[in-house]
This record gives sequence, structure tokens and C-alpha cells, in this order.
Amino acid sequence: MSSFKGETKMTEGGYYLDDGTKIDEDSIPVPLLCQSCIINGKEIVACNLTRMDQLDEIQKGEMFCCFAYEPVDPTVDKEALFREMEGRGS
Repeated sequence: MSSFKGETKMTEGGYYLDDGTKIDEDSIPVPLLCQSCIINGKEIVACNLTRMDQLDEIQKGEMFCCFAYEPVDPTVDKEALFREMEGRGS
């Protein structure tokens, strides 16, 4: 019977940056695009990970991109918005 004699380290759940810094969920900014999205509040983990991935852009006031966006308002031209998101790096 083998036994593991190494150090066991428990990691607390939550969100972490690549450098290991823990992020308080309440400190993750919610862009305006998210506030007008049907998915906001339903897919919390996926939404927070998308926001964290673009944290620098959000803090600089740059365009936030989310191709999972589903507008609450059916009159929003989602396809035009996606084309604008796709062109943001050009």
C-alpha cells in the first residue's frame, strides 16, 4: 500500500488571477453590455470569467466583448454589435 508523504495544500474556492491573487467576486466590474444581457445573473461563473479575462480593458473603458451576449431588448441588432466586437482589434 502506498502513501503520499508530500505536503497537501487545500485551495479555497473562488476566482484567481494567473499570478494566484484571489479576486473578490463583488469587485469584478459589470460592464453595461452585461447589464442589458438576458444571461447576466444566470451564468455567474462563465460571465465572471469573461469579465476577468478583460479586466484591463474594462478598467480602461475600452470595448468589452462577449459573444455569448443575448440582449434583453429584442430590437438590439446583435449581429451588428458582434461585428463591432470582432473589429475592435483592427
